[in-house]
Amino acid sequence: MKSTNLPLRVLCPETGDHKTVRVPMSLVLKVLKLGPQHKFFELRGDGKPDLSGSCVQDVLLAPEAIFGGVREHQLGGVCYCGNPEQRWTNKGVRCPPPPGHVFVVYVNPGDEVYEWRWDEADERRLAYPRRWDDLRRFNEGVLWTKKT
Repeated sequence: MKSTNLPLRVLCPETGDHKTVRVPMSLVLKVLKLGPQHKFFELRGDGKPDLSGSCVQDVLLAPEAIFGGVREHQLGGVCYCGNPEQRWTNKGVRCPPPPGHVFVVYVNPGDEVYEWRWDEADERRLAYPRRWDDLRRFNEGVLWTKKT
């Protein structure tokens, strides 16, 4: 039987341990079919089984911060943000991240990834997305932050 989800390991904001979330295979196929193609490479990375080079996996495992109460796209869920070492072009070429941006991954309350992208960084906290402290964006605020 074919898997209908791509499992990904993530940092759990409640415990600090790891847990598994899923990317629905229907979303992967939609990105492959409709693009933009760089979104597929941001998920797939180098194409190795461990997902090395995946911006999505990198941020889910080692976020700078996790925000709760996502109001964008759908009510609830969490947003992981971080700074992967690379971004991907539509041709699958690895290149440096865009300056002044952070990578965000959205996970719904059912532990399914439903969106990922580069977002403008906050001018005061460059590791956080713009408007991270606006309760209209994340109504539960910061759930977890990287210890420095």
